[in-house]
Amino acid sequence: MISPRSLNLLGEHADYNDGVSLPAAAGRYGTMVMEPRGDDRIILCALDLDSSAEFSLKEIDNKRDLRGEPLLDWALYPYVVNR
Repeated sequence: MISPRSLNLLGEHADYNDGVSLPAAAGRYGTMVMEPRGDDRIILCALDLDSSAEFSLKEIDNKRDLRGEPLLDWALYPYVVNR
């Protein structure tokens, strides 16, 4: 799936809390490929950063990878989406 990225200049949750927001499409795109697994692991790969992150759904609240290291900044957004 290819879709434009979006940005929100005035606040992520302002619009449905009776505030002002200004969402807009950005001139970038992302591609996501998903495949089911038989275990509780999530593996994320950022090809543009040549980086990957793996974490367990059982340990999702710790924001740590399988080695116990803090998740990299780029992995936090997809991590939260899985919640």
